[in-house]
Amino acid sequence: MRPRGIELANVAPWLAALAGTALTLMLFWPGYTSVDSTHQYRQALAGSYDNVHPPLFAFAWRHLDRLVAGSGAMHALLVAGFWTGLARTLWSIPMHGRARVAAFAAIGLWPPVLLMVAHVWKDVAMAAALLLACGACLRWRHHARRRDAVAALVWLALAVAMRHNAWPAALPFIAILFHARTRPRFRARRGGAAVAAIALAGVLATVPWLVETALGAERKRLWPTVALWDLAAVSIATGEVRLPREVAPTVTLADLEAHYRAWSCVPLYDSGKIRLALHVPYSDADARAVDRAWLLAVREAPLPYLAHRARVLAGLYLAPPPDAPRELVYVAEHHVQGAQRTPPAAQRAVVGFAAALWSTPLFAWLPYLAVALAAFALARRGARAVPAALLASSVLYAAPLALVAVSAEYRYVFWSVLAALLSAVASLGSRSGTEREVALSARGE
Repeated sequence: MRPRGIELANVAPWLAALAGTALTLMLFWPGYTSVDSTHQYRQALAGSYDNVHPPLFAFAWRHLDRLVAGSGAMHALLVAGFWTGLARTLWSIPMHGRARVAAFAAIGLWPPVLLMVAHVWKDVAMAAALLLACGACLRWRHHARRRDAVAALVWLALAVAMRHNAWPAALPFIAILFHARTRPRFRARRGGAAVAAIALAGVLATVPWLVETALGAERKRLWPTVALWDLAAVSIATGEVRLPREVAPTVTLADLEAHYRAWSCVPLYDSGKIRLALHVPYSDADARAVDRAWLLAVREAPLPYLAHRARVLAGLYLAPPPDAPRELVYVAEHHVQGAQRTPPAAQRAVVGFAAALWSTPLFAWLPYLAVALAAFALARRGARAVPAALLASSVLYAAPLALVAVSAEYRYVFWSVLAALLSAVASLGSRSGTEREVALSARGE
């Protein structure tokens, strides 16, 4: 017969996840939805997909809509996935029970986190899948149970299917799965483990393409959206229109100055003067013209290009620009038809917090990275693998935004914020955990 304490430990993360899910749904159901959410919902209703947004998200929403019309069922699934992943991850990190519960509540109920979970967004789906993958990886690391490794692989595949740029964030968890253990039989396989890890990373990189193929999604060219926005910024700085005439035959410098915004590419394309590949298919010649113009602009005017990219990153890393609309941080609206109700007081408090502070560093990445780095310096030397993996995931997800971000939207760095917070907890937890837990963690390294 198992001791009562062990039974409670096994059920505790599920009870915590249930409590978090119930509270969030009570406050925010049927979930906030934006214009992007509406686009995906329309695809879900039509059963016709493209790669502008992850087709798997719309495919799942199509079937959930049959249970509850509108956003309610999808919102419930995302919320349950997030809280379950958060609980399963924290309950796999060595620390005292009270510290674990406090970390669970502090992270999940922190307004910059909770407000994101209130939205029906692919970013929340990706974060939930990565959390579930992280928890499974940590359980595999401690117990070497095959079911945990299989679960980790499934969740990692789902995560990379939910966002185009999720793949780098998954790499540290692949490293955990294949990290050589201290037992002799694992030492002998260290070289093979590295090859297997690289192979798995390659397979995961193909998952979005496989999903698009399986669902018959239309493939549109995504890079020109980034490149043309960059070209507009360089054009304004140099006083010369650098957008290729193949896709912008009538645009003038005055048009660019009137519509360019440093915080998002959307106003530029609202001008109607630029033919965008998302709306009108490009020929190969059109695509090559955009690529040539972008490369030439970066080579001839690197400082204006870097200044433009720095402004975007400042909005993501340091603080959302105060001259931007607050929709870059949150959209407390219901664009998808669903049950409407009077918001409870707690929901109004969370939204009020965001309304007052949305353009501050609380809704950016670097402050949380600084907290994670400070905590990492305090971590036990023999138990740094887990906080290091979470920290690496945070950095690897945020870093490519320097090149590809098309807006300074807080949700773009949501996973990086969340991973940084978890890294800090894992670092501090390595000092508060029981000797048995810390020893187990060290053996797993």
